Amino acid sequence: MILNTSTLAIAVLVILVILASAIAFLRWLLSTIYAKGNLYDSLLYEWMNKANIPNWQALQQKAGLSSVALWRLRDGETTNSNFGELSQIATVLSIPIAELLEKLAPLKNLELESRCLECTQLKGQLQQVFQEKLALNSEGWRLYQELQQQRLELIQELHESTFEQLQILLVN
Repeated sequence: MILNTSTLAIAVLVILVILASAIAFLRWLLSTIYAKGNLYDSLLYEWMNKANIPNWQALQQKAGLSSVALWRLRDGETTNSNFGELSQIATVLSIPIAELLEKLAPLKNLELESRCLECTQLKGQLQQVFQEKLALNSEGWRLYQELQQQRLELIQELHESTFEQLQILLVN
């Protein structure tokens, strides 16, 4: 019985030592992570200071983010974020969304890539419409000048015709 009690006591002590070691390791690991910060913390802090946002919790609340989404943002992991979240964050931080995306992480998000492609296509279409507008404006100006010339010619013909008819009437 003494052997079983002492074995049990040793087993409990070993478990307590292992548990204490695990807790100490986790505390060390978390303090190291906390002290180091996330990859983009300094950049986000800079933007937060400019937008008068005092801490992470305030940013999370104003942008309507979950804790996981905020952590991913701080790590620059925008691949799992949707465009609406990133747009909201950019709005809250008072920065253009293009700057947010450019500085935080390379574009890997399919939704963001499709939006950028759509934006590029729309820019091309806008440029094409602008060129068409210039061409139409030029053609309109040419037609206006042609119309003015025809107007002058018609007035001249009218004057000549009227003068000829008056001469005929005066001679008779």
